[in-house]
Amino acid sequence: NTMITLIVKFVIKPVNFLEFIYQTSFLQDKSRAESGCIIYETCKHPEEKHGLVFIEVFDSPAALERHKGYGHFTKWKELTSDMIISKEVTRYDS
Repeated sequence: NTMITLIVKFVIKPVNFLEFIYQTSFLQDKSRAESGCIIYETCKHPEEKHGLVFIEVFDSPAALERHKGYGHFTKWKELTSDMIISKEVTRYDS
C-alpha cells in the first residue's frame, strides 16, 4: 500500500478564526477515529497570524477517499468554506 501524507495550509478570515478552530476540533476527533487514518493534526501556521496547517497521514489512497466521503468531513466543509481566504494542499506518496 502507498501511504498518503497531506499538508494543507489555510488562511482564515480573522473574524472567523476561532469558529474555524472550534469546528475543526470536531473534524479532527472524528478523523482520528477513521480506519486508515494514521495522523490528523492541526497546527498554528508559524508565519501567518490567521493560518493553520493540517498534517494528515492515511495508510492508503482508499483511506483518503473514504475520509472525503464521511459526513463529519462534508459537514465541516459546508460549515467552514466561507471562512477560508486561501487553501494550499501538498500531497506526498510513500
